[in-house]
Amino acid sequence: MTQLSFFKQGLFGPAPSIEQEFEDQKILAEAAVSYREKILENAIRHTCGDRNQQYGSPESNFSNTADLWNAYLRSKYWGKAVGHENLRGEFVLTAEDVAWLMVLLKLARTVTGQVKTDTYEDAAAYAACAGECAIFQHNAELDE
Repeated sequence: MTQLSFFKQGLFGPAPSIEQEFEDQKILAEAAVSYREKILENAIRHTCGDRNQQYGSPESNFSNTADLWNAYLRSKYWGKAVGHENLRGEFVLTAEDVAWLMVLLKLARTVTGQVKTDTYEDAAAYAACAGECAIFQHNAELDE
């Protein structure tokens, strides 16, 4: 049953006027933009500010993480293909892969049902880092 149906049946009181519905929709749209802006502003602040200073550039940090994850996965799944394959047939995760895997970690946290804006801020920040890592990798390949 739609909200309008409840109004028609008098369950929510009288139905709002067209003008009131329009104003309510406008307020909701402005609030949504405000939430998106705040999430992205915080993602920028985290990515380009404190976390960048604490952990270094995403390319460097995620490359280190990729090396550690690759070592772990190689020892656990020796000979099985996971991720990108290199010339020896082994898998190799890249800095970009690490960033996307971190987005997936944040995505997994959303299924708990608990809304934390930090989760969305971090996911946006990791997605931006994935893009940056991809650009750096592409440019490095052009220089070879």
